[in-house]
Amino acid sequence: MLREIQIRIQQVRSLIAMRAVRFDFEALLERHYRRLIRPGDTVLDIGAHTGRHLEPFVELVGSRGRVVAFEPLPFAHELLCRRFVDKPVTIHQVALGERDGTSEFTFARGAPEESGLKARVFNRPSTADPTTISVEVRRLDGLAGHLSTIRFIKIDIEGGEIGCLRGATTTLSRTRPMLSVGYGHPSYSVYGHEKATLFELAAANDYVLYDIFLNRLGEIEEWNLACDSVYWDFFMVPPEREAEFVAALRD
Repeated sequence: MLREIQIRIQQVRSLIAMRAVRFDFEALLERHYRRLIRPGDTVLDIGAHTGRHLEPFVELVGSRGRVVAFEPLPFAHELLCRRFVDKPVTIHQVALGERDGTSEFTFARGAPEESGLKARVFNRPSTADPTTISVEVRRLDGLAGHLSTIRFIKIDIEGGEIGCLRGATTTLSRTRPMLSVGYGHPSYSVYGHEKATLFELAAANDYVLYDIFLNRLGEIEEWNLACDSVYWDFFMVPPEREAEFVAALRD
């Protein structure tokens, strides 16, 4: 498996370098979760921003399903409330973390999608235009206790993923959802985390990691090879649902 991952990463790097293909990782992520989410499911969108993935989530769960979104930025929260006013969506204007309270939050006015509880390494520092606002922070365990089932959780919060997951251990243990998690050095490093942090957290919660190309990253050597290589999108899958996950995505 380690050799297969090496080959896949090199192929992607070569294609990008030759400009033979322009990878849209957001579209690839959507392609995958469209095969996982079913009508009637409950889905959580953590870091909903302006609704790039919230819209397909609402479509996929249908009228019998439920979507819960979390977005702390005031302008984005207001936009989501207007956009999904007649949809089965609950939208919380909070950041998710390890403990409840209030916190400073870096709002990158020139790149709002890169905003977070800490100032990450911006892709274009000269245009990020960061400022600091105050936001409410909540634990997912305190907000999801009424949900009897959760099918899928998307977490993309610019480095805050570890804190969010640490505040969701009871929810993960109780509902055993599948998750997609954004994890890259420019964001997780400013929180003091390392490559191994997500791997160790997943293992501690009895989850297995896959990359966005569906390579199973069951060993730390495989994880170290894939993390921070070309892509930042990974899946956390409960072992008891691995067969279901693989069958759905590799069909």
